[in-house]
Amino acid sequence: MNMYNLQPLKNYLHIFQLEEYKVGRLISWLLRTLGKKPKEVKKDIVWTNKAKFIYISSLFLFLISSSILANCVGIFLSSILIVILWLNNYLFIIISALLLKIYEVPNKIKTVKKIRQKVDNLKKLKIISITGSAGKTSTKNILYQLLTKKVLSTPFSYNTLFGIAKVIDYELNNYYDYFIAEMGAYKRGDIRELCKMTPPDVSILTTINTQHLERFGSLKNTINAKFEILQYMKPNGVGIVNRDNSYSKENLDKANVKLIG
Repeated sequence: MNMYNLQPLKNYLHIFQLEEYKVGRLISWLLRTLGKKPKEVKKDIVWTNKAKFIYISSLFLFLISSSILANCVGIFLSSILIVILWLNNYLFIIISALLLKIYEVPNKIKTVKKIRQKVDNLKKLKIISITGSAGKTSTKNILYQLLTKKVLSTPFSYNTLFGIAKVIDYELNNYYDYFIAEMGAYKRGDIRELCKMTPPDVSILTTINTQHLERFGSLKNTINAKFEILQYMKPNGVGIVNRDNSYSKENLDKANVKLIG
C-alpha cells in the first residue's frame, strides 16, 4: 500500500498545495484521476502555516463528523461511513479552504494597501518587475549582478503576492535604490494585482510560450496575463520586451508604455 491508501488526508492536501490551493483545480484533478491509481509525487509537501491550518481543521472536521455518525447510527453502519469519509476527506479540505477564505480575502486587501504605502514612501526606490513563461529567475539574477549596489531582489520562488510582500515588509528600507521583483502568474489578473501592490518603474517581459497552458486555459489568456506587467506600471515607466519571441512581438499594441527591445 502507498501513501494514497495510508494517508489520504495528507495526499489530498499535497495535491491541493501543488494546485496552488485552488478548489477548482483540486476538483479537476479528482475528476481526472477518478478510478485510476494516482502517480506518486516526488516533491514532498511543504508544511506552511496555510497547509498546517487546512490539515488540522480538516482532521477536526473529520473527527466531529465521525463522532456525529457514531451517535446517530449503529456501530456497523457508522464504521463503514467513517471509512468512506476518511478515504474521501478531500471534502473536509475543500470546506477548510473555503473557511480560510473568510480570513484571507480581507488580509490580502490589507496586505496590498500596507505594502503599497511602504513602497510609495521610499521616494528614491526604483522597482524592476519581471515576468514571462521562462527566463524570469535568470534575468533577475543577471540584473542583480549588474546593478551590484543597493539592490534587493526576491529570493527563489518568492513570486506570489504574499511572497513579495514578505520580502518588502521584512527587508526593504531606505538603504536600497532598486527592488527587483520576479512576478509569477497562473491566471489573468495575477500580475495586475502584483503591480497594484508594487508599481514597476521598469517592466521586463522575457518570453511567452505554452508553458502552464492548462492553468491559463488558452494561449490568448497567457498572452493577456503576461502583458499586464506592461499595462499596470507607473505612467512614466519603461517596458523591455523580447521581440525575438513571436507572441510578444505580435502583441506589442497591448503595451501602453515606452518600449525597449
